[in-house]
Amino acid sequence: MPLESSKIRDIHIFCYTTSAQIVVRYIGLLGPPGEPWFDSFTRRRAKQLLIMWHIYILECSDKSLYCGITTDLIRRLKEHNNKKGGSYTRSRLPVCLKYSEDCKTRSDALKRESQIKRWTHAKKCALIEKDFEKLKKL
Repeated sequence: MPLESSKIRDIHIFCYTTSAQIVVRYIGLLGPPGEPWFDSFTRRRAKQLLIMWHIYILECSDKSLYCGITTDLIRRLKEHNNKKGGSYTRSRLPVCLKYSEDCKTRSDALKRESQIKRWTHAKKCALIEKDFEKLKKL
């Protein structure tokens, strides 16, 4: 039995869009899991489009800076302060969030984190203060 034309249209819109809003809007039209047009790849892709990655900079008690990535800033900050975060921050508690930035993908977040980690302390401080003129000079 062929699919109804409206279901084919919805699948087409779902497969070729990258907008999370449209994914949320049309995922309900695809039908329940187990249907031939709702496979695990479709669910995985929808989840990827809805996740936002964050790069963050923490200031430790000794005034050093720690940079990392996460999908949940509040949870990650609590983990760091409960000694369940990175080993660097465990001996430098408490830590406080000084800067965060959003990325669409994990790959973008990792690239940006790597870039920031190579910067000097002064350049990271300029980023935290949003002093873009100073940031360009450093």
